[in-house]
Amino acid sequence: MSYLVLADYYFNKSEYSQAQAYYDSSYNSLDQNYPDYSKLEVKTRHLTKLVNNLNTIKTEDSLLRVANMPTKEREMLIAQIIANVQAEEQKAKELEAQERQQSLLYQQSQRNRTTTNQSNSGKWYFYNPSSIETFGQSEFQMKWGKRKLEDNWRRKNKRQGRHRRPDQQHGRIRYVKNPQKQPIE
Repeated sequence: MSYLVLADYYFNKSEYSQAQAYYDSSYNSLDQNYPDYSKLEVKTRHLTKLVNNLNTIKTEDSLLRVANMPTKEREMLIAQIIANVQAEEQKAKELEAQERQQSLLYQQSQRNRTTTNQSNSGKWYFYNPSSIETFGQSEFQMKWGKRKLEDNWRRKNKRQGRHRRPDQQHGRIRYVKNPQKQPIE
């Protein structure tokens, strides 16, 4: 239902691409027994055709603009596009290599864990330093990546935190954003 409300909103603002996406989602998610479902179906179909035509026009205009550019500008634009594509491919390769490295590290830690567990059966995990260093560290790095040892290592914005302060009336803990500016009542 919210898809339909957003679709009508964007349609009234003449933002047809956004409206088409929401009409399509509402058409696919609403039941056929919904009132005015047939109108929704017709509107979605026609709006999809309109958006496809608008996208074609936008693409053709862009190609004409590039074709009408002076040769040097066109070559610079093409070189820039090629450089961007190569940079994206390089990032994808690096990410793949990093994921592969983490996978290998995890597999190695699993192998070490099984051999450690077989040789040290009956001993507690934390009594065995090699178990902590191999399995614990690799498992942490698989989940969190390589992190610098610091306070609030899980937070993106380390300056923004919540401070606990006891509520004197009810004995409960309440959270305040800035404890210096909010006195206890």
